[in-house]
Amino acid sequence: MKSLAIKNLKGRPVRTAVLMVLAALLSFTALGGTLVVASLGKGLDSLKARLGADVMVVPREATMKKKFEDIVLQGSTGYFYMSSALADEVIQREGVGQVSPQFFLASTGSSCCSIPVQIIGFDPDTDFTVSPWIKRTYGGELGKYDIVAGSDLNAFVGDKLSFYGVECTVAAKLEKTGTTYDTTVFTNKDTITALIQSSLDKGMNDFNDTDPEHSVSCLMINAADGTSPEELVNDINIHCKKVRAFRSGDMISGIAGSLSGVSQMIRLLIAAVWVLGIVILLLAFTMSVNERKKEFAVLRVMGASRAKLAGLVLKEALCTCLGGSLIGAVVGLLVLLPFNGVIEKTLALPFLLPNAGSITGFAIAAVALSVISGAAAAAVSAWRVSRIDTGLILRGGQLMELIAEKVTREFVRPSGKTNRFFAVKETDFALQSGRLTVLMGRSGSGKTTLLNMLSGLLMPSSGRITADGKDLYAMPDKELSRFRCEHFGVIPQGQTAIHSLTVTENILLPFALYGDAPDEARARQLMERLDIADLANARPAELSGGELRRVAIARALVRKPSLIFADEPTGDLDDENTAEVFRFLKECASEGATVLVVTHENDAKGYADIMLKMSAGVLTQE
Repeated sequence: MKSLAIKNLKGRPVRTAVLMVLAALLSFTALGGTLVVASLGKGLDSLKARLGADVMVVPREATMKKKFEDIVLQGSTGYFYMSSALADEVIQREGVGQVSPQFFLASTGSSCCSIPVQIIGFDPDTDFTVSPWIKRTYGGELGKYDIVAGSDLNAFVGDKLSFYGVECTVAAKLEKTGTTYDTTVFTNKDTITALIQSSLDKGMNDFNDTDPEHSVSCLMINAADGTSPEELVNDINIHCKKVRAFRSGDMISGIAGSLSGVSQMIRLLIAAVWVLGIVILLLAFTMSVNERKKEFAVLRVMGASRAKLAGLVLKEALCTCLGGSLIGAVVGLLVLLPFNGVIEKTLALPFLLPNAGSITGFAIAAVALSVISGAAAAAVSAWRVSRIDTGLILRGGQLMELIAEKVTREFVRPSGKTNRFFAVKETDFALQSGRLTVLMGRSGSGKTTLLNMLSGLLMPSSGRITADGKDLYAMPDKELSRFRCEHFGVIPQGQTAIHSLTVTENILLPFALYGDAPDEARARQLMERLDIADLANARPAELSGGELRRVAIARALVRKPSLIFADEPTGDLDDENTAEVFRFLKECASEGATVLVVTHENDAKGYADIMLKMSAGVLTQE
């Protein structure tokens, strides 16, 4: 059965490809969404670690800059300064513990600079935020004109970079942070002072009156023991008028809020895709099983158990879902890994991919989850396979059950003592698929009235009639008429041919009603079977009563209806043609159709699977 599952998948490449694409979509969204959310979280953690201070203090006018928070939090290009005197005033406040200055400068794209980047200087003697980070990749001391390059800069150890005409040497490369710090240059206080002075000398610094020896851009502060960061921020903001203090956590909270919103949106998108994907998988497996009912019935005849058939469906599902899920995971990695920088810029949030081990774990989990979901969807179809009616399927019939519940039909006489009477009294019964049911009774017993109600031609006075689970008389007339045309074959009493049409045109009329493509091969087959093939181009006026009756039968059966209603179908036929018609209707039932015949012919009993009798509007089974 294992090799059969593989051969089935290869034998139906389109169906297999569709199922694999759906599984790939589930795996891709699960892995991609999880990696993005995890990378955003890791990026935020990295940003928190990079700040490393309780409080940040900047000149008040700096807070008016459009990109102020990006400059101090993520290393975006930009700079501002305050005098050392202002910095000293802050440092003297009670509650200040560790404190270290930082210096900002943005290089330009002009010939005096190798690349336009943000340059951050720090004081090695007092620094407690940048130095621990640099020591992970560089254990030495930075000399004058030594720099450390962010991980995404196209610069390597030993390279020379020029800023405002000052040549600097790359001493180390930093670990990736998932922020714009990855495109930032770090250096010591002596080097940044020289670079700021050079930018002033070249007239390329917006702060012309700045004294690099007595200026800083930012103070990084840890609160002293016994003082909370909130208390320190309030004290500085109240007593130091020309600066602005921020608690680092408060500044990050805005980014954290944006990150949370993006993450939530991604999670909702993942959930929506998964719900839709699983529903589509369920429908796809269900349709596949319905198309293969005969195949499964053949396997049952050959000795396959219900469990084996269900197992076959599950094996096929596992193979397609595993293959599709692996493809989805690979595509997800190929999209995310090379283009994580683009994603970071698009989201404008810290974005740092997890390590290789975590990514591998996420990929395995996404594939496993996708396979399990696909298998669960297939399990429903596997259960349906185990319930198929083998005999009926092998007969090739389309299942359509017709049920009448408490059906009645009342008429009003125009005159007489009793104006109202019931042609059909309260009736409950069901017509069975694959069975020929014969209804007999005297004239006026209600047989034709019941048949007309069952075939959607006469509304009951009360009760309900359903076909294929649909309430016939709850449908609008347009919908019911189309349903009747597609699924019912009605052979009415009398001569019903359209005299302006040929025999062939009469038989194909059910297709013409709704502009459907005519099944001319089916029409020829019926005409040959009913011995009217030589009358294909004749008009009804040229035909005998028996021939017209056979035309009506062919017309009713030409669309291969699931339910066939025949009202006295052999009324104008001789014994030979009567027997042929009943044999034909019996074959239709054997092929899965539901057949109801109303007749006076006693010979019909020999062909009936079920015999019913109608008397004075009351239906009974013989």
